[in-house]
Amino acid sequence: MENKGVKVFSLFKDLFSRIKGNAKLKKILFFGLILLIVFVFIFPFNKSKEQSQNTNSQNTTYINCSALEYCEAIENKLENVLESVKGLSNVKVYISILEGPKTIYLTETQTSENSSDGKVNKTQENIVYTQKVNGDAIPVEMTQVLPTIQAVLIVAKGADLKMQNTITNIVSSVLSVSVSKVEVLEGV
Repeated sequence: MENKGVKVFSLFKDLFSRIKGNAKLKKILFFGLILLIVFVFIFPFNKSKEQSQNTNSQNTTYINCSALEYCEAIENKLENVLESVKGLSNVKVYISILEGPKTIYLTETQTSENSSDGKVNKTQENIVYTQKVNGDAIPVEMTQVLPTIQAVLIVAKGADLKMQNTITNIVSSVLSVSVSKVEVLEGV
């Protein structure tokens, strides 16, 4: 997936160099490029799994080990895109998240009743497992919920006041975070 993102990035970079005279078209393509890159890196984290016919509910488990990888992937992509903006260089991005991604597993509910009075005695939820060819049991994943971004810090050489405002709005939009959670500073 990384190679495709780089190829798309190069394609758009070449396109930008060919249309230097049209500022409006440049802005439209820039916003489109940012959205494309964010989608390329966000959607691989969402895994779709087949659902069972059983009565099910959601059981959430945290996967803390991939939170760092998620942040680094988004940070690297933002750095690469912002480095391509005329006048910006030496871009560094830091993303802070509230918690790691969550994996939601398929569960089935088992209820036992007392046959004499019909009242429910016990309800139990169990994670549904599937068997691999080698016999290992693995839980059935329904979906993954991406981490919630708490704050974004961007430091870039050439990020004057006007550019800081533009970068803040772009990052706020593509990452779906409040403008107040994005800080852009001029670097050296």
